[in-house]
Amino acid sequence: MVPIAEYATQGTPAMAASIHKPILQSNAVLLSHHGSLTVGRTLEEALIALERMEHTAYTYFIAKSFGKVIPIPANEMERLHEIRKRFRGETDL
Repeated sequence: MVPIAEYATQGTPAMAASIHKPILQSNAVLLSHHGSLTVGRTLEEALIALERMEHTAYTYFIAKSFGKVIPIPANEMERLHEIRKRFRGETDL
């Protein structure tokens, strides 16, 4: 799930403060009433995060047009994240 930063006026310290906690949780954040923000170790990583978020939003939009969206249970999502980590050779630090 993509975290959502609380609304704050753009370009202000309040905006920076609203982003601080969510950006520590994810490399993609929705900015309430503003749009999205993604980060990465490289510009390419940030772009990939943005494309993933946009693709997910589009997929959700299409799914909603067919009716109720039934989310994958949290325990299954955790299993899928672990499989992805193993596939990518990632380890917890």
